[in-house]
Amino acid sequence: MKRLILSSLLFCACHTSEKPEVLPKEKMLVLMEEIYLIENHYQMTYGSPSVYKSSLDSSCLRILRENNVTRDQYEESFTYYAGQPEIMLDLQRQLIERLNKKRVGF
Repeated sequence: MKRLILSSLLFCACHTSEKPEVLPKEKMLVLMEEIYLIENHYQMTYGSPSVYKSSLDSSCLRILRENNVTRDQYEESFTYYAGQPEIMLDLQRQLIERLNKKRVGF
């Protein structure tokens, strides 16, 4: 019985709540920041999504490729984090903090 409890504790201690195919939070944060900035650029420059959708898609794919991430990995990770409200809120809070620091030059 003690071995079963010890094995369970070790398994739980080593097991993370994130699936292996889910991007780590820090990498996800970097990608979200870059994609947010490029989306904002296109929106401010062209206004209508129908005008810039193709260019935005290409830019987002370039960002993912530069970070060695596939579109599927990003989308699966985004879906996973979106299903974890506390984690997604924390990612969004960190994103806002990072963007604010860049804006004010910290």
